Amino acid sequence: MTSRLPDFVDAPGRLVGAAPYRSDGAVLWGAFLNGGRSAQQRACDRLLNTPCGGAFAFRVLSRTVLYAALLAERTYSLHPRDAGRGAMRERDIGFWSLVVGGPRGDLTRWRLYWLPHFLFVDSASAMASGREVYGYFKDIGAFTFAGSPTHDPRMVIAVEHMKRFDPAGIAASAPLVHLKGKAPGALHDAEDFTRLLASSAEAPQAAPAPAPESGTETGTDAPFADALDSEIVDAVAADAGGDPAEFTRKAPDAREVRRYLEGLLAGLKPPRMGLPTVLLKQIPDAEEPLAAAHLSIVTVEPVADTVRAFATVRGAFELVIEPSDSHPIGATLGLAHRTPLSTLFRVDMDFTVPTGRTLWRG
Repeated sequence: MTSRLPDFVDAPGRLVGAAPYRSDGAVLWGAFLNGGRSAQQRACDRLLNTPCGGAFAFRVLSRTVLYAALLAERTYSLHPRDAGRGAMRERDIGFWSLVVGGPRGDLTRWRLYWLPHFLFVDSASAMASGREVYGYFKDIGAFTFAGSPTHDPRMVIAVEHMKRFDPAGIAASAPLVHLKGKAPGALHDAEDFTRLLASSAEAPQAAPAPAPESGTETGTDAPFADALDSEIVDAVAADAGGDPAEFTRKAPDAREVRRYLEGLLAGLKPPRMGLPTVLLKQIPDAEEPLAAAHLSIVTVEPVADTVRAFATVRGAFELVIEPSDSHPIGATLGLAHRTPLSTLFRVDMDFTVPTGRTLWRG
């Protein structure tokens, strides 16, 4: 079908090539954090449910937050026009919520998605491509690693941010996220992501400090173990049933929803390995400062072309998230200032990021 959109102007000096993209020699470090589901749902409402005005509904499935650090040695365009431009190195670290969602009134079109928050990269081209093409709200950070980043997950991210909003204040680059601890031990092979989840659940985890905005929610050692709680099942049933005031469709019952969610969760994978990402893509308007010149909800489904190894590493780690008014990671996701971690996972892979798909356009 012929596109009705105007041509994008590829101005001189723009390093970003056109989608799709390929990343070779990528290592993904990850950890499961005990966050707050209600805090994450508020962020999900702000980013997805409110903008689309009820056309779609998205629900955060678990209090678990995924911390993910991606280190890709070569990332390049696969588009015929730009494939010969060369590659860039990409380092991408952030936090992700697991959500389920789709159009109101049709449960069969609901899917699992990763919803990203607070993504940091050390490359201007990675930031530009993420924001411009798909809507990943990436920010620039300066990364300092304790060792070889492909073999040692410990690092510090310094970001230009405002610890406290103050009319007389000036934003400054300062540490915001710090994964510290003793040098990691040996890697333990895992067959797949299911075994990674099981290994994380089996590892002894220290109880985290009370998380801000987490209310009365309690942590769990098993990642995503609360994804089938009756509260979630009932909320999905109501959302997937359409607008109750219209009485146009009978809401699915709890058993039907539970079976459907169980089927989706059986295919759970980390970001960039086959589970789609859902994003709010927006551009502020130049004439009306609080309006959006473009507003859409976009999904993209990166696929791991080659997975060389799954592994876990045990150790005495701690993830420290500094308080910040401009980058309120803890308050937004219900995460503690300090989270002890005894297990991280590592995936060695190559993956492709295809063109995205617009679910809703404002």
